[in-house]
Amino acid sequence: MRYGYSTGALTKGDFRAALRMLEAHDVSGVEISALRMHELEEMIEALPTLDLARYGGHVSLHAPSKFDAAEEGPLAERLAGIAQLVEGIVVHSEAILDASAWRPLGDKVFIENADGRKRTGRTTAEMEKILAELPEARVCLDLAHVYQVDPSLIEARRMLRAIGSRVGQIHLSQLDHSCGHQPLMYGVVHEFQSLASLVPETTVILESCVDEDEIGFQLELARQCFLPAATPQV
Repeated sequence: MRYGYSTGALTKGDFRAALRMLEAHDVSGVEISALRMHELEEMIEALPTLDLARYGGHVSLHAPSKFDAAEEGPLAERLAGIAQLVEGIVVHSEAILDASAWRPLGDKVFIENADGRKRTGRTTAEMEKILAELPEARVCLDLAHVYQVDPSLIEARRMLRAIGSRVGQIHLSQLDHSCGHQPLMYGVVHEFQSLASLVPETTVILESCVDEDEIGFQLELARQCFLPAATPQV
């Protein structure tokens, strides 16, 4: 596994500051986030100028999480223009209104499964329906989301068996009662270890919202999540 961080989890709207925070850590992947539409242009303009060599090509972007029907086509077209610079572009499953807008991006699209509040993308069946319309797209499997939908992790196992071969990236964190991303804790490490044998080799992106001095600890817990039958220890 490769481990990295989402810039949006470290700093809201300031990906450059988040990249600086990561310089001191052993990371081999990064997700540069523009979660709001007004953040997109700055990210797109900056991307060709950023020194991302340390990530070995394992750089993804997170598209805005909300857009309307009039914005969707131009957004997908704008992202297609820089898709060759990244491994993938994460798009929320429930945000997609017209799958045909995203089809030209092929396997650069990483469809993220949704938490239980959303209208679709929550279950294996809902994800399969979306992926059928985007046959080349890959999956960004958010383990916190599927855990929130079904704490027994039966749905997570079902999802991994059904679409695990299409996973291009993992999102990792815990959720609070309002589905906000929180730091990993030992209990969830043990829960996610039960899935380790089903998870394909890929890039694991942490979405744990923490201060700079907690990044290293979160990365260590993330690594333990994918060690089957291991006892968490730091």
